[in-house]
Amino acid sequence: MGGTVMRVLVVWDERSSDAQRAAQRVKKGVAQYADCEACAVGRCGRIDADVVVAVGGDGTILKTAHLLAGVEVPVVGVNVGRLGFLTDFSADDFLQSLPDVLKAKPSRRMMLDVSHQDASWCAVNDAMLVRVGPPRIAHINLFVNDRFVTTYAGDGVVVATPTGSTAYSLSAGGPIVVPQVRVLLVTPLNPHTLTNRPLVLPKDAVVRLEPADGRTEIALSVDGQVDVAVRQGESVTIRASQHAFLLVERQEFFITLKTKLTWGGSPRYGKR
Repeated sequence: MGGTVMRVLVVWDERSSDAQRAAQRVKKGVAQYADCEACAVGRCGRIDADVVVAVGGDGTILKTAHLLAGVEVPVVGVNVGRLGFLTDFSADDFLQSLPDVLKAKPSRRMMLDVSHQDASWCAVNDAMLVRVGPPRIAHINLFVNDRFVTTYAGDGVVVATPTGSTAYSLSAGGPIVVPQVRVLLVTPLNPHTLTNRPLVLPKDAVVRLEPADGRTEIALSVDGQVDVAVRQGESVTIRASQHAFLLVERQEFFITLKTKLTWGGSPRYGKR
């Protein structure tokens, strides 16, 4: 850091008293090595720090990413939630890793630039168009590089990053993609056909989604942090961002995949 004192911001999930207590422990430990401030993630303003420590679950990581809005600051996730796929450290792991964890080289995670009307956002996991209201089929047109591809009929469509490939897209039948690969995933949600399968698109693809008709209410969700109504005649454009989300990892991706999602287990054969 060129002799300057490192600035660390600790944020926590304000809905969790456990996260708040863990954040105070983390702040006390970090303060021995850096200037440290702390705030609830929902009450933080503009982030001005060299490193952010997000204490909570994956939702806390995503909220932190939206506060950063594409600014490339390393984020360390401390898990006090349930699954914690992105929050790789326990509080004890983190404290035992000080001060090296604050200087660790982060993984550069691909992000999405998402725009609708005059608004725009960055996404770490995904952006999706989903039906809301009564359980009617949503019809959503997919364009890639301004060329019409298909009309999905179902509950919606998810466009995910490789990081988001282990989130909602995975639950909808999408493939797992390692974070170092720069591609866009297009995964239909409960398609009303046997032939609509997920697509893997190159990093320079520009995806456009739009309601095919006005019979079903449709909303745009960005990382579960933004919910906006999308009406017939409007469209959502999604492309790979020039910015990256910098995530400090404790262990290799496939280890996390096995320990968190029990991926790749061997069959348990009975005795013959």
